[in-house]
Amino acid sequence: MDARAADPNNIVIVRNFISVDDLSRLYKYCYSINEWETWSAGGEDKISTAKCMKAKNPELYDTMKGYIDEIQKQIEFKFGRPLEPAEAGIRRWDAGEEQALHADGENRDGSPNGTYIVDYGSVIYLNQNFIGGEIYFPQYELEITPEAGMLIYFPSSRYYLHGVRKILQGIRYTSAHFWVPEKHRKLINNVIGKT
Repeated sequence: MDARAADPNNIVIVRNFISVDDLSRLYKYCYSINEWETWSAGGEDKISTAKCMKAKNPELYDTMKGYIDEIQKQIEFKFGRPLEPAEAGIRRWDAGEEQALHADGENRDGSPNGTYIVDYGSVIYLNQNFIGGEIYFPQYELEITPEAGMLIYFPSSRYYLHGVRKILQGIRYTSAHFWVPEKHRKLINNVIGKT
């Protein structure tokens, strides 16, 4: 790893990002979800989309969208780049699930992956009544135990490889977002528009 390109201070942890009252509402909502989609090729993930939340509980969707907009502002301020907006969504992690070491925007060797336009990732933890499920960054010898209401965000390059430890007991609920700089989308649209 090239230490000049990496900085552990770019892994930002904000405790109590979500209020206790909003967490209680989100917790109840998570346990009420009966319809889950999958976004992975293997079908192993369970996602409740913004569309579902808007239909089932529009007031809670608006609350969640307010938090997501605040995350966008924080990341834009920290890294100095305008970002495209993101939508609310909830990921359910059942006992036995884990996530291998990866970067959200590129492969381990720095080459582009399928989500190469993503420059930053963020995760809000919606509960903590589970065992396991820690997020870890081995390059910095950093492992974080999720707390309900906690926000974490960081760059999506190979300098911020991270994984999720196996959920040993219970269900872990998160709201993850992948942030695309406006510049990337404009460049892609210009290239596609010219072909």
